[in-house]
Amino acid sequence: MEREKGIAYCGLACCVCSENVLCPGCRSGGCPGRETCKPFNCCIKNRWEGCWECPQFPCGAAILQKTRIQVFADFAKEYGMDSLIDALEKNQCRGVVYHYPNLLMGDYDSLSSQQEILHLLLNGPQDRIKGGIFMQSFIPWLDRIMAGPLPEEIIAVNFNLYDDGDSCWSMEFTGTRSFDAYDPDWACDEVFTSRDSTLHWVQNTGWQQVLEDTVHTIRAYLANGTYSGRLKAYQGIGAGFVDGDIVILYETPKE
Repeated sequence: MEREKGIAYCGLACCVCSENVLCPGCRSGGCPGRETCKPFNCCIKNRWEGCWECPQFPCGAAILQKTRIQVFADFAKEYGMDSLIDALEKNQCRGVVYHYPNLLMGDYDSLSSQQEILHLLLNGPQDRIKGGIFMQSFIPWLDRIMAGPLPEEIIAVNFNLYDDGDSCWSMEFTGTRSFDAYDPDWACDEVFTSRDSTLHWVQNTGWQQVLEDTVHTIRAYLANGTYSGRLKAYQGIGAGFVDGDIVILYETPKE
């Protein structure tokens, strides 16, 4: 924790950010690229303490669409920036991670709703952060798949889960030619699978908990992940064990 770096104008926590250790913090000159940073320049121009003082918050700036950023900004507006830094420092001492190693996401991003993030800030970790360790491997795995070329025939995505025995689990990303929220057979209509790049992990729980953590983690990615927009362009997204029920995580809104 580097308290002197404070909170960025947008709501990012410079005091615990690990993206650039040489960055002095948003309020001490800003990071590289500040010339084109809308929140940075807008707040300086209007002499605002942060974006949360703007009547149009959150505006169209991409960074302000992140769930975590909106909660942090609202917290700073309600309780003050010093209180936000205090909450982040207390949680850091309790093991809550702002950025996972080599990632710009952490435990706050593993929570899928504003209410959950606010509860964590106000009350600290009452229980384990769901999917936290799993998410550290899930994010780069899914990012690599989504960054690559995918068949144009894909109209839906399913995350296939496998019980490999001895507390070992695995997951495949599959793209399908069809989607039907009322008929799970759509998940078998595969046109693409990540079988050559399967995600493996160890988790000493039953399959129900594995499924719950998987669902929670995917929903968090859909809210904050790098390729959430590309994923939500598909008609549907599901997850479940092979030969088991499929949990529908997302459906394209019908017009």
